[in-house]
Amino acid sequence: MKKCNTFNEFLKSMFKGSCISAFSLILTLFFVQSLNAQNGTAINTTGALPNPSAIFDVSSTSQGMMIPRMTTAQRGSVTVNASTVGLMIYNTDCNALNYYNGSAWITIGNEGSVPTPGAITGTTAYCNSYTSAVFSVTPVTGATGYNWIIPTGATLNSGQGTSSVTITGTVSGNLCVTAFNACGASMSSCAAISVSTAAPTVPTANAATNIGTSSFTANWSASSNSPVYYLLDVSTSNTFSTFFGSYNNLNIGNVTSTIISGISSGSTYYYRIRAFNGCGTTANSGTTTVSIPGVSGAYTWAPKSEPITSNYSNVAYAICQDGTYSYVAGVDYGALYNYSRWRIEKRYLSDGTLVNGFGTGGVIEGISSSNGTGCRPYGITCDANYVYVVGVDLANNPSAPYWRMEVYSVGNGTQNSTLTNDYGSQSSYNSAYAVAVYGGYIYIAGEYNSKWAVLKLNMSGQTVTAWNSSGYWYGPSSSYPNTGPSSMVIDGTNIYLAGCDNPSGTNRWLVAATPVAGCSSYSQSCGPWSGNFGASYWVLSGLAYNTQALSITGDGNAGSYTNIYIGGYDNSNGTSSPEWRIEKRTAIDGKTVNTFGTSGTQVESSIVGQINGIAADANGLYCVGYDNTGGGEIRIESRKLTDGTLNTSFNTTGIFTDNTSSGMDQAYGVSISSTNIYIVGEDANSNIWEWRIESLWR
Repeated sequence: MKKCNTFNEFLKSMFKGSCISAFSLILTLFFVQSLNAQNGTAINTTGALPNPSAIFDVSSTSQGMMIPRMTTAQRGSVTVNASTVGLMIYNTDCNALNYYNGSAWITIGNEGSVPTPGAITGTTAYCNSYTSAVFSVTPVTGATGYNWIIPTGATLNSGQGTSSVTITGTVSGNLCVTAFNACGASMSSCAAISVSTAAPTVPTANAATNIGTSSFTANWSASSNSPVYYLLDVSTSNTFSTFFGSYNNLNIGNVTSTIISGISSGSTYYYRIRAFNGCGTTANSGTTTVSIPGVSGAYTWAPKSEPITSNYSNVAYAICQDGTYSYVAGVDYGALYNYSRWRIEKRYLSDGTLVNGFGTGGVIEGISSSNGTGCRPYGITCDANYVYVVGVDLANNPSAPYWRMEVYSVGNGTQNSTLTNDYGSQSSYNSAYAVAVYGGYIYIAGEYNSKWAVLKLNMSGQTVTAWNSSGYWYGPSSSYPNTGPSSMVIDGTNIYLAGCDNPSGTNRWLVAATPVAGCSSYSQSCGPWSGNFGASYWVLSGLAYNTQALSITGDGNAGSYTNIYIGGYDNSNGTSSPEWRIEKRTAIDGKTVNTFGTSGTQVESSIVGQINGIAADANGLYCVGYDNTGGGEIRIESRKLTDGTLNTSFNTTGIFTDNTSSGMDQAYGVSISSTNIYIVGEDANSNIWEWRIESLWR
């Protein structure tokens, strides 16, 4: 075979000596490929046929395809007409593909190549119409023109193509502008033009929601007449003398709620709202108050220690509150322990300070005696008109006290002389411990001549003799003192009492109930718990002696309790270390609820102390008292109503302790609101006993 010295010679040898060019060979190969692909052409390195739907199919994994590249000026010399629609080039000035659409060169995929104009400036809210209104944007770097799109129905008076236009119209709509140059256009910048026909109505500020320790949601009802936006004020002052952060006439848009964040826990905030459109701004809405909860278990305000220092036990025994004020009752011994007197205080719930308009500087001094331990108030309640305080009066005869009730107006503390009186007869073992106002009557409970007793009075202080024949209901009796109820609650059916009897000189836990409607006598056939534990109106806890129920509360279902909760101490273990004890019983029959604690009882053997006060609502049970394990400290527990376990949402453990002094500190009374726990008791700094008043966040 003849050796070919050149590629053409090789081709000649392949085609019987005829020399053809390499280009001719490639065209021939393409022609053959095209025939095989039914008139489609493929360029590749694999020999694959073209796609049946493609006239020209190019594929590669290592190379690309380059179309004609030219500048914008060079593109201008290309002949274009209707027959060149779809003609493509790569514009090297713009670094973008261009195609001809029959009338202009269009940039492909280059929207946003020009920076978007900033916010459109100009008045956007009008009443009825706008005439030659001016709108503009700051000139955009690199832009050669601007395209404005105006609301449908409006007229563009001048400025199209520039950064500022004037328009006239009577309808609302969006005004938009894009910036462009030879290489492309920007994204749109838009503003809403609003045309109103009447001013908006005043919005209504609604209650806040999602209230937390660091934020809340302010809410309001939408105004009529198409408001454009709302203006919000937020303050910690109810007069809006100062403002919180930037919330001073702050435009928050056309919304009906917004989140206020960065607030302080344990504070109170106020907000109000106004609506705006082109026809005017409304007056302020009403003011909504938002109470921000504090961190659970933290003090609401610094605890108060009151009143007079002495060398004996000044104790705050009881508290009631009305949502704005608290009323506290206790005993105040003189600086030299030369008398004892009732003391009633009125304080603000918000900060614990005394209310000056009540009595003298927020304090009323009640009955007193010169025999040291004679006069003590133990129970308190309050309604819309009066605060009622009950206790013991030994002013006349230290060995034969009376029950006593003192009543004062909740406003300025003026004494109600009709209701303020000693009740019953003198006896060695008399003491009123609890008071309640229900259904237009006053009920006083306590020990009366060594027996359980409840007295019913009308609002004129007269004994209701038609109730249990004499106006008194009598329960268990004893020949020993300390037989009586320490605490009382009332629902629409019964009066529930907790205390002890003393059949052999040693206290014994006792719970009782009697109908609100009264009985013809106080025989056992009158009780609501007939047939239980062999009695009709009382139940024992099956404990040995040295136990006492000290406080009782219902389950928060006002008017009709399902369950009752009793707190006190259990010293039936035979030691000198009393333990906290809580019982849950059904209101209908007094039986223990076995799902609570162990068979209806929660006993804390690790605590040496007692529960003095107990309170409940639908969210939980709160027990207060003292724990002497570590030297005598105030103790508060939050427990679940269902099973008695600690509620760890309170102070992370369900427990709060306060060992403020070196002596015995303890809480006696408790009252709760939806956000706070209020307790009263005593502390003993350097053996000087003082009132102790605290408020904590739930």
